[in-house]
Amino acid sequence: MQIVFLHPHIREKKREEMDGLTKALYSEGVEPIWLEPSSSRFNPLRDTNPFIRALDLPRALRVMLHHRDADLVVSIFESGGLWILLLRRLFWFKPKVVLWDSSTSNTWRVVRWIQKLVLPRYDGFLMLTDSQISYLRFHSKPDAVFCNIGYNIDEQVFHPVDGTDCLGDEYILAIGEDDSRDFNLLLDACPQEIPILLKTRWRPSAMTAHPKVLFESRRLTDSAYRKLIANCKFVVIPLHDTNHPGGITTLYEAMAMGKAVIVSQSPIAEEIVRPNRTGAVVPLGDAHALKENIAKFWEDSHVREECGLRGRKFIEENGTYSSIATRINAAAHRCKGV
Repeated sequence: MQIVFLHPHIREKKREEMDGLTKALYSEGVEPIWLEPSSSRFNPLRDTNPFIRALDLPRALRVMLHHRDADLVVSIFESGGLWILLLRRLFWFKPKVVLWDSSTSNTWRVVRWIQKLVLPRYDGFLMLTDSQISYLRFHSKPDAVFCNIGYNIDEQVFHPVDGTDCLGDEYILAIGEDDSRDFNLLLDACPQEIPILLKTRWRPSAMTAHPKVLFESRRLTDSAYRKLIANCKFVVIPLHDTNHPGGITTLYEAMAMGKAVIVSQSPIAEEIVRPNRTGAVVPLGDAHALKENIAKFWEDSHVREECGLRGRKFIEENGTYSSIATRINAAAHRCKGV
């Protein structure tokens, strides 16, 4: 099976990840073709943000003219498939076009407008959580195929680190760059004596509410970033109410490195975190429950260690390149048969 993947932007780090997934897909009998937006002058959107850059008409024409024998076209971001979905009848383009992941909670007007235009036209959806699927069923065509393929991470890069290599368990860690994070709740809830390290570009309005806040806004090297996770006691992912799987990357990184996690009630919490086994799930906006769990995890090294071990096992069984390649292959065969 040959699948054309329309990727919004393959940075050097992302290219390494694609290599790992490519090898896993080949082992499943899938030939992946990765196409990113054109950087030539024929793509006037080449210097914009990834979502807009993916609206690349030359790339769409290239797919419809030169990849007509592909079994499937997979667009990462709703915008990547727009021109193919609008023009495929004109070009007699037969392969099914499916969407991988969706920004179901994005409030940017441009994103919402494009979603309204393309979601009813996609033949299938490869989503990370069941909540995304529940939302999209009301915004897609009746015969669309829905598959939950989950998420993955490079478990050989993100792995538990021997304690002798760490600086020491000096803080709890919270990471995030999107608006799904509720850092103000964390700062209000965290006991005053426990240091917090926030890895984000955004400074929460409640920064002064906690006396021991460390702030890291710089772009770190991969090794420095992993060291932040390795040195923390555990990871907290405080979230606002959303049906998008915000925080899923941080969650997988933490679990892969053997760290216990505390997560707000959310799609990723419901489908990934096992309460009292891989971490804790607290109600949305509940500062008291969050405070109790932070204090518990801070004091109880046995609970942290056991949750970390189970979290790592979950990643090894469900979150590797091999496991997601298997799920993509199965989903592709379902979508092709639409």
